[in-house]
Amino acid sequence: MNHPARSLFASIRIFLLVVGMTLPTLSFAGFFDFLGNDTESKEQESQENPPGPNDKQQQGVFQDWGVQCMQAPDGRLQRCTLSQTTVTTDTKQNLVTLTLGPLGEKGEWILNALLPLGFYIPGGVAMQIDNLPQIPLQLIQCVPQGCLASVLADGHLLEAMKTGKEARLGVMDVASRKTIVLPMSLKGFPMAMEKWRQLNKADKRQP
Repeated sequence: MNHPARSLFASIRIFLLVVGMTLPTLSFAGFFDFLGNDTESKEQESQENPPGPNDKQQQGVFQDWGVQCMQAPDGRLQRCTLSQTTVTTDTKQNLVTLTLGPLGEKGEWILNALLPLGFYIPGGVAMQIDNLPQIPLQLIQCVPQGCLASVLADGHLLEAMKTGKEARLGVMDVASRKTIVLPMSLKGFPMAMEKWRQLNKADKRQP
């Protein structure tokens, strides 16, 4: 019997779909509820209803990365993040979503990776940018929508993402115990980061 989540790992060909996501602090309360709506329905809803307080608004797409913010009741933009999602070519299912921003409880910059189910959890999650050393991610929680892993995005990681070409996430397949590599493009990341800075000039959490 084939597990539906495993079919995502079996998909070799993937293409990039830029979509913004905003995460709460490290409690991740309500995060997976947010993932329930697909992008197409959100776009249709945004055309029918003008943005209001707390609506997520796309602030720009820069090659393979997007910048999106929440809107405060007074109209100011807040809680801006950078993000990228890869999807499968056959079923258009979300495969991996990276979200980056000052998401820590004290405004620390955090990189979150939402991964599909079906990998060997004791094998952990690691990320490698180009040929740099691997970075382990902490697995936070798994629910039907996927598994969330996170790492503190310090200056070294952000600089590597700005100058690198590709980030590769590695997980281990449950059945074969072989490593599965999930590539994520870094094209446009420097421009997306600069857009974030422009939108948050007064933010003390500048990276």
